[in-house]
Amino acid sequence: MPIQWDSLHFYTNQTPKQVASMIGTIITDIGYGVYDPFTVMQYKAYQHRIKLFLGGLTDGWIRAVGEFPFDLTAKLSEYGLVLHLHITDDSGDAHVFLNGRPQPFSALQPHLKQGLTVADLHEAILRGGKLSSSAQNEAIPMSALPPEIQQMAKGLNQNQINRLFSKMMGQVNRVMGDKASSAKSLLSPSMPDWSHGHGGNIRAFMDCLTVPQNWNTPDFISLRDAYMAMERMRRNPKATRLPSDDEAIKSVPDALTYIPIFGGK
Repeated sequence: MPIQWDSLHFYTNQTPKQVASMIGTIITDIGYGVYDPFTVMQYKAYQHRIKLFLGGLTDGWIRAVGEFPFDLTAKLSEYGLVLHLHITDDSGDAHVFLNGRPQPFSALQPHLKQGLTVADLHEAILRGGKLSSSAQNEAIPMSALPPEIQQMAKGLNQNQINRLFSKMMGQVNRVMGDKASSAKSLLSPSMPDWSHGHGGNIRAFMDCLTVPQNWNTPDFISLRDAYMAMERMRRNPKATRLPSDDEAIKSVPDALTYIPIFGGK
């Protein structure tokens, strides 16, 4: 499945509840209706959605993670500096907004680590996560393969591993036909790789700034699943505990401290 990862970082002296109220107003102003997917069993089938969780205030920064348009980012920046990180399969970008308008990286000058300059931000976003030769040749991440296949692949170089995977997919293709491409897409990563490539560029960029260390965690899906499980148990302590609940809650044990904000139109 394709990667689309968004994380918004708002520099403010407001509380999370105050920022949540601001975002709720912005969502309404840009034409979305606010809804709560965790309390309503059925809701309108919206064509466009905003789905985000708002975290706590850490060192002046509040993070929102999820899916949201740049309209929201621009509007929120009327109240303070906003950094919007956006990563897809094809790109990794850092967008700075202030006073409702896009800004150059120089707007982040007050938040640079000691000894670094704006030029370091430009260098990081362009080449900070330069692909290694092994990463460039990696057709499928090893972590996505079954444990027994990973064991078989030990001692092989990346080209040999890619040939092994191609042979496997050839066998799948003969059995499944057109469905084989869907099978391969399921094995593809849906989260950025922070060690290289576009994810590596963003990591290098954020390493230049005085931002909280957990600027990229938790991810939206893990947070959503944990929040859903914990909210269901909170509302009904006698509710049946699903097999996936324990894993979800363990992944993000503080999920209920986040504020969910959802809108649709």
